[in-house]
Amino acid sequence: MYSASMLPTKAMPERFFSRFVLGALLACGVATVAVFGAIFGALPMCALLVLGWVTLLVWARPQWAAYLLAVTFPLTAGMVRLPQLANLRPNELLLLLMVVLLLLRLVALRVPLPRFTQFDAAALALILGGTLMPIATLYGRGQSLESDILIVALGPVKNYLVFLAIRLALTHVDHIRRTGALMLLTSGIVSLIGIAQALRVSFIVHFLTTYYPTVQVLDNARATIRITSVIGGWNDFAAYLCFVLLLSIAAVAARVSILPRLLFNGVVALDMMALLITGSFTCTLGFVVGICILGLLFRKGSQMLRLLALIGVSLLGAALLFAPLIAWRLQDQFGGGNQGIIAQSLVYRFYLWQTYFLPAIARQPILGVGLVIPASIPWPTTDSGYLDLLFSGGVVYLLCYVYFTWSCVRGACHILKRPRVGASTLTRPGAVTAALAASGLAMVLILLGMNVSEAYFTYTAAASVFWMTLAAAVSTSPGASPILR
Repeated sequence: MYSASMLPTKAMPERFFSRFVLGALLACGVATVAVFGAIFGALPMCALLVLGWVTLLVWARPQWAAYLLAVTFPLTAGMVRLPQLANLRPNELLLLLMVVLLLLRLVALRVPLPRFTQFDAAALALILGGTLMPIATLYGRGQSLESDILIVALGPVKNYLVFLAIRLALTHVDHIRRTGALMLLTSGIVSLIGIAQALRVSFIVHFLTTYYPTVQVLDNARATIRITSVIGGWNDFAAYLCFVLLLSIAAVAARVSILPRLLFNGVVALDMMALLITGSFTCTLGFVVGICILGLLFRKGSQMLRLLALIGVSLLGAALLFAPLIAWRLQDQFGGGNQGIIAQSLVYRFYLWQTYFLPAIARQPILGVGLVIPASIPWPTTDSGYLDLLFSGGVVYLLCYVYFTWSCVRGACHILKRPRVGASTLTRPGAVTAALAASGLAMVLILLGMNVSEAYFTYTAAASVFWMTLAAAVSTSPGASPILR
């Protein structure tokens, strides 16, 4: 008789090949660091050493790719782009590195590719309507592909790469719980920075204007209006907090513990305070609708009621602490004409839509006007997700978004049928799957209403939370919505 350890296995040559590739990469890395340090100095060499350390870490423990992306995407969402590195932001550079590493690791270990799901189809629909068709139309009209146009065009591709990276990185329910914990903790840090910005803490204001110099951050530096934190824009910040809070509430409803209770409640309270003082009525209403959707899905009152009480106390505290900001926001929106019934920002949106955007779209309804608003229109954004779809890619892009929504809803519902969200008892992996799928479903449904006033589905921080949530849901339910068999 031969013991099992003495029998030849197929894993041995694969393990040898993996170690050989890792050793070759390590040797090349050491040589590169030595040459690089001799030529360019200590600081670039340290950066290269950190890059090498991250590479080795992710190669050995792929779940760290998800951990790093969950932290860096919101923290660098509004950071200045790096012209020396293809005009990318740090989170985009990290994303490219993680995807390349995970794919190389997959090939080296001969691991099969993940199954193609409804969510993959949804992401590819957005790439078709928001990247491929607009670029083809651009060249068909004899126009040049400039840097700002390319950045906008690659937005759907970036979102799909986030989805793919998380799917490749997460294979165990504990890794998914830790990723959720990091997402919530990071949102607490981002909220603290935003609250300090509202309190006009000098070094925070200086830090944001130096490294996150978006238009809205610079406006806030002159006079605090609405907080942006490191996200760079108040609407993106509000949507990001809305999505993280929905994910947290879904975890509570499914009885999934991702953080100690006291720490969890503290972070949720900070996020709710920050959400209120962003001044975004759309995201606040979307959050309320999202809670209602989760309530219908889970039908578990005791857990959610306690959290809702905490949310109410947090809102009351924020209203008392930041009463002047909230009063200014309400006066600015409802203190003008129209007897205070319609918000002034919405009135101005109607004017912009009727005067500039709708006539431009009517001239090119099928393929759209372009990915960047021309100088002839005196406003930098369409201020509507649906007009953004029509302006960027015409009816084709709008239909792609409809398919995206349908695919996400169908995929999430298919996952939710497996663990039975309303069941009295759920296994631990089933509870995690239910929380992720339910929160993803709530996000895609509230986007239908939120997109009326802004193109929330294109915002970096909010989109990253959305796609990470869907990817984690698929990772805990490998057979979810297969299209290709």
